[in-house]
Amino acid sequence: MKIVTIPSSTSYSNLNTLASISVSKSFVITNHTSGIVSIIVSTTQPADDARGVPIYTTQTFYVEESDTIVWVKGVTGKLVIQDTAEIVSPYSVTNLPRDVWTSDQEGFRRLRVDPGQTGFFNGRFFRSYIESLIPTNGPSVQFRFTSPIDFILWTQVLELTQGALELRVYTGATSTGTWTQRPAVGVNRMSQRQSPYYVAQSTLETGGNFTGGTEVDLIKVRTSSANNSASNVGFGISERGLPAGVYHGRFQTLIGGVTVNDAAQMIYSLVWEERP
Repeated sequence: MKIVTIPSSTSYSNLNTLASISVSKSFVITNHTSGIVSIIVSTTQPADDARGVPIYTTQTFYVEESDTIVWVKGVTGKLVIQDTAEIVSPYSVTNLPRDVWTSDQEGFRRLRVDPGQTGFFNGRFFRSYIESLIPTNGPSVQFRFTSPIDFILWTQVLELTQGALELRVYTGATSTGTWTQRPAVGVNRMSQRQSPYYVAQSTLETGGNFTGGTEVDLIKVRTSSANNSASNVGFGISERGLPAGVYHGRFQTLIGGVTVNDAAQMIYSLVWEERP
């Protein structure tokens, strides 16, 4: 919340400048002066005698986000400016905010209903993957996922085109060796996502090794050992909230049971949402 003083009752002043509010922000004006305040939304400063929208004492005025400046004049006194995301007093509007409509054209617009998460449209969803061929006798392949903030692991999928494989995930392990970072690709790369664009803070790495730790997850996947009935198989886990930390994983071929003679040809993919 900000409190500004109207500098003039005869000429219009730039309210965005007075309140240090970007022209792309929605906000609510409450008149705490002793008289009428006049508001005009215009790209240029209105003439002194231009007639604006009158706001009477204690009344509110909702300014919807746009690329246009808000101009104000009236009885010298205080205006209370509130961000719509942090509103602390009631206000009324004659229309819904523009970002909940599908169009600006009346008669054709509909209420926007998106199946996606807010984090998707904010550009905080990311994906990455690991591809590898692990011989039946090893060696195993390790990964390290590091996040400095809480995150939601939306999907975790292990796919095999041949062989048999298990994945064990650990917390509290000690990293060793040299690690190489995998790409963190934005799930939403549309130009319409929130600007400035969010940059991934989490990393997925391979190439190193680790010791110790507490096992917290296990996935086992096996393809058919008969060539005439072999097919791709996969196993996935979805939606779990996880704290900031370092997570290690180890892929290794399965032993025991029906013999699998093929090396494990795998793709491991992740989709996560960062929660700063």
